[in-house]
Parts: sequence; C-alpha cells; structure tokens
Amino acid sequence: DNNEMTGAHISTAGLYSRKKSVAIGTSSMTDMPEDVIEDLDIKISPFRVITDEGVFLDNIDLDSDEVVRYMGEENRIVESLPATYDDFVKFFTRELKNAHHIIYITISSTASIEYETVTKAAALFENVTIINSELFSSATGILAMIAGKLAKQNIPAEKIVSELEEAKKLIHCSFVIR
Repeated sequence: DNNEMTGAHISTAGLYSRKKSVAIGTSSMTDMPEDVIEDLDIKISPFRVITDEGVFLDNIDLDSDEVVRYMGEENRIVESLPATYDDFVKFFTRELKNAHHIIYITISSTASIEYETVTKAAALFENVTIINSELFSSATGILAMIAGKLAKQNIPAEKIVSELEEAKKLIHCSFVIR
C-alpha cells in the first residue's frame, strides 16, 4: 500500500462517526438554566440587547437581572433582537461540524423576527430544520428541553420534529406583568 510507505493516510470515517445525529439549537430568550443547557447539549444563539449604553449579547455580556435593573432606572429603554442572518449562517456552519442535522427552535414568530431571519439562513443548508415554537420565553425552553432529551436518545430528526409539533400544542404560557 503506497499510503503505508509515505505515512499519508486520511480517514474521514472517524470524524463522521463522532458526529452526533441531531443537535438542538435555540435562542437565549428561552431563559434556560446553564446546567440544563450543558446537560442536554443545547446550542444557544444569543439575542442582542440594545440600550442607550450599547449593544450587548444576552447572557454573555449581561444577564437578565442586569437588564431588569437597567430597565428599572428612569427613562431606560431596552430593545432585543435575534442574531443576524450572518450570525445564524456562522452558527449553523459551526454546529454542523459536530452534528449531521440541526433542529433550531425559535420563539413565536408573532413576537420576534427570529423565525424569519433564521429560516432564511437555514435555507442555505439541507440539514437544518426550523421550528416556530409559537410560544414565548421559558415555554420555548421547555420545547427545547424536550428536543434535547430526544436528541440524547439518538431519536431521528424527523421523529423529534413530529414530537415537537405535538408537544407545542400542549404547552401554554402566561405572564404576569406588574
């Protein structure tokens, strides 16, 4: 074998088999605890928090307590926006190095442009599925946790998607604002 003589041998099978079947992604707006994110290996795309003081990445540059404290000050306005199209393309490119398929779960398309933006970025990839949770915040996090548990069990992407479509019909969320 010529490869033995030169010492040159490239094996892509090892890398292929080390990839996980399905990765789960969602945004920082789900407010999931860090230990849950780590345990279920959920990939998080940070929202951008825009204030008079600058643009910050949610849960990276500042946490929700800091945002609430800032908003409590007089005349303080905070806006939040999802990652950009380019950020999502980079996110999927990076995560597909470690997974054969990505299921990304967005907060409700009625609450954010996240679904619209991420769907455009996902169109560049054959193996990225976008789920509109039709839910808000922590309720979307519950859906992501369900997906994470199924992915950990090596359930195929199509089956996870159908389970999520059923589960989101059973999850309801309400908020009390004071």
